[in-house]
Amino acid sequence: MVAAQAPQALPVSDVHFGGGTPTIIKPEDFLALMDLLRRSFAFRKTIAVEIEPRTFTAEMAEALGAAEVSHVSLGVQSFDPIVQKATNRVQRKAQTTAAIENLRRIGISRINFDLMYGLPHQTVQSCVQSATAAVAMRRDRLAVFGYAHVPSYRKNQRIMIDETALPDIAARAEQAVAVAETYLPNGAGAVAVLASLPLAAKSQPVL
Repeated sequence: MVAAQAPQALPVSDVHFGGGTPTIIKPEDFLALMDLLRRSFAFRKTIAVEIEPRTFTAEMAEALGAAEVSHVSLGVQSFDPIVQKATNRVQRKAQTTAAIENLRRIGISRINFDLMYGLPHQTVQSCVQSATAAVAMRRDRLAVFGYAHVPSYRKNQRIMIDETALPDIAARAEQAVAVAETYLPNGAGAVAVLASLPLAAKSQPVL
């Protein structure tokens, strides 16, 4: 609708596909969407896509490369299987590794990981282990979010999350600091640790 009203292709500096699992669509559908956007807008810089590692395929990686995607973000949250089970997000480390290998193979190197702290059954040790694993995978950037437990807003949290297993505010702060201290000494690129109180704006629901 916007493009139809413009006399020429509108300049767009950044395009971001996120807010869920945009790579769940078929590769050919993503390419068709990008073709439509390129005919309507003049891209200048960044094309970024969020990726669900559990369903990401080599074919989708090829499509991202063909579409000239420059940045990707992988939702990881935690590599701890106990935490994964508690949040109903079981994701094997091998799935994340395979996603990264497919991305690098087609030339995408600007790779971000999303990790979280404050999750049920999460400890300083498990946070450090997840951060260490992320460092070993040589991603470009790490964003660390505090889990927001808001069952009044997200009813699935009320059903699925054991509130007694959630770390308190002091433990959350210790986890955030531990991740930063683990990550930064390795010279591993940029890290954004969004240290938040349980209901702060920078917290992020996991489910």
